Amino acid sequence: MANRRHRHGISLTGSRITSIVSVTLVLLLLSIVAVISMASRRVIDAIHSETGFTIIVSENATQHGINSLKRHLTTAPYVASYTYLSPEDVLAQWERMSDAEENEALAIAGVNPFLPEFDVKVKSAYASADSLLAITAALESLPQVESAKAHTQMVSEINTTIKNIEMVLLAVAIALLVISFVLINNTVRLAIYSRRFLIHTMKLVGAKNSFIRRPFLTDSIATGAFAGVLAAGCLAGLVAYSHSIDTTTRQFLPWGDFGLITAGTVIAGMLICVLAALFATNRHLKQGYGDLFRY
Repeated sequence: MANRRHRHGISLTGSRITSIVSVTLVLLLLSIVAVISMASRRVIDAIHSETGFTIIVSENATQHGINSLKRHLTTAPYVASYTYLSPEDVLAQWERMSDAEENEALAIAGVNPFLPEFDVKVKSAYASADSLLAITAALESLPQVESAKAHTQMVSEINTTIKNIEMVLLAVAIALLVISFVLINNTVRLAIYSRRFLIHTMKLVGAKNSFIRRPFLTDSIATGAFAGVLAAGCLAGLVAYSHSIDTTTRQFLPWGDFGLITAGTVIAGMLICVLAALFATNRHLKQGYGDLFRY
């Protein structure tokens, strides 16, 4: 009898360990996709922050007018950053980008044909062709502005690529969420199936359904939480390893985002496990004795 109890205890322990490991692996896969999604969002924001427009200052603009334009750009809600380029700075930039013949021709002319410019980077929310065109149209109405050129073609190409990437990531995330629920549900169902005779025995002695469900739901919550913590620990190791390989990944995979993913992983593990346990327990509560021998 003691040996049978011992084997039964080992069986339950093995079943619990198997459930925890299975749920951990599924949650780890799900959390990795979450990390990739959040990192992609930061990469997208970084790309958007490099888009914007160029303001060419009017040749009749005074220093007061240029300073007024600087103050306007400093307080504008759409500006992430801007750089002022004097005519000399624009000339030096042009010389770096041009070939020797063009530079020689300009040196012979002995004049600087360039006007001051502002290179403006916009915030991510304004990084669209329509927004940039509206902003540049308003700026061109200012007397100290000769013209404002938006990088609309580049922005449109970037946004199209980003939308395609986001759609792929969303499809992968939804597919993995469904797969995760199915796999965890099957794991929990098998664990409860192994104790179906215990459920039936408790029904025979008059135990209420809520009383029978309680230990299974509590056990599933503990399993989901523990598996979530294990998955978060494995994910932390992967993130730390990526930081050690390339320090630039810290910009796109900060520990602050990891904390949110950790909390979400633990909550998702608990929620999916308790729902699976609830469905599986209700199923066995409705079964008769003859159904206990069928899966």
